[in-house]
Amino acid sequence: MKIIEGFKLRKIANEYYVLGEGIRQMGFNRVLLLNDAAAYIWQEIDGKDFDAETIAQLLSCKYGFEHDEALGYAQQTVDYWLSVPLIEE
Repeated sequence: MKIIEGFKLRKIANEYYVLGEGIRQMGFNRVLLLNDAAAYIWQEIDGKDFDAETIAQLLSCKYGFEHDEALGYAQQTVDYWLSVPLIEE
């Protein structure tokens, strides 16, 4: 998977937002607020191929989650980002 080209993470007043920038996102009429963990994940995977396992490893290393718990959170994140869509397979 990868982040769809044109989506950018911006920090505004200590909060992280994902905004669509460019012609490909003209129909995307949302601004998404990310918590600190989601923003960390975004920063780590931006410009890279990844999967739920990649995100789980990031969560385990940064926040100390057990692997199964991290994988559950990672899969929820992937499912949501695919549904919006912010990422593509």
